[in-house]
Amino acid sequence: MRGTSFETAKNPMHIIILGQEGVGKSALTVRFLTRRFLSEFAESEEMSYERTMTLDDRQVSLRITDVSGKSLQTRGASRELLMQADAAVLVYSVTDQSSVTAARHALGCMRKYRPSVTSVTHAQTSGHRRGQSSGQATSGMLLPLPVLLLGNKNDLDHVRTVQRHKEKQEWCSDYTLTSECSARDDAEGVTSLFNNLIKKVLEIREPLHRSGRKLSQGVLGSPSQLRTTIKRRLSMFSRADRVATL
Repeated sequence: MRGTSFETAKNPMHIIILGQEGVGKSALTVRFLTRRFLSEFAESEEMSYERTMTLDDRQVSLRITDVSGKSLQTRGASRELLMQADAAVLVYSVTDQSSVTAARHALGCMRKYRPSVTSVTHAQTSGHRRGQSSGQATSGMLLPLPVLLLGNKNDLDHVRTVQRHKEKQEWCSDYTLTSECSARDDAEGVTSLFNNLIKKVLEIREPLHRSGRKLSQGVLGSPSQLRTTIKRRLSMFSRADRVATL
């Protein structure tokens, strides 16, 4: 069986799910993970799920973080969260035009912090160091972030307020795929879209695999761990400055 370091349980592929409250983020996540549909969920700031799946004869370990809709304008679109992600699902409801506006705003924030290039170049794959977050290829360089812009609730056509998306399942040059589905009625469609996203991450990482370079084996760092790392590196520079002045 084929496999690379980023597919192991030690360093799972990290997918973040973002969207305004009430668009069905949690329903989509649970539908993909369990194939069940749940209509009600307890409110929480953030939920993380982990599972291992087989896709095209490859074993892939996933970590899926369902971010609270209340955090969409703040932590949900923050650089700190995006630095740790390998892919993102931006959910809106076809029955709520404001949810589309919120999703587009979050997409703009993502493109501000993560590259939208058409390939992973040698410059990105060279000089890799240990201890970097999952989405990082080199120090100061980030891999492209595939984003699935997903309209949910397309089973509610009679109350639709958002123009129907054209049926065209193709990735744009900035690694964005726009589509629609129904968490309630379309288990196969939800699974297919998530699998498409996972395949895109694998495709982006393939040049790293071919070059013989390994991705970080470290577990995804929490915000506090990232802050500690930054402080430690800054203190090292301070000590070097003091030595240089002696």
